[in-house]
Amino acid sequence: MNFKASTTNWKIAGYLLLFLFLDLINPVPANGQELEYKVKAGFLGKFAEFIDWPQNSNVHDSTKPFIIAVIGENPFGNLLEEIYGKSRIKNKPVKIKYLRGVKDLTGIDLLYIAPNEEKT
Repeated sequence: MNFKASTTNWKIAGYLLLFLFLDLINPVPANGQELEYKVKAGFLGKFAEFIDWPQNSNVHDSTKPFIIAVIGENPFGNLLEEIYGKSRIKNKPVKIKYLRGVKDLTGIDLLYIAPNEEKT
């Protein structure tokens, strides 16, 4: 038996076990809508990194967190907290807010408008 071939087989088996384990702890969503909102949740922070923010915005105030807000029915579940709970955007800690209406729109940095939010 060739030792190199045996080692390669063990490496392949190890990688397969690793992928199976990762699949068990982070399963593929049951439906496409869950995947859609996982992708959208991940992109919110990415978009924020590429925006040229005005100098007078809260983003440049290092004493305040970066606030992501969702207005309307929350389609993300707890995904935003999972993704951004310990993350930083623009070198600031992230805070997630869920808004009931437009009167609560003050002091936020990034807004997600849920598809079910009524036009006013």
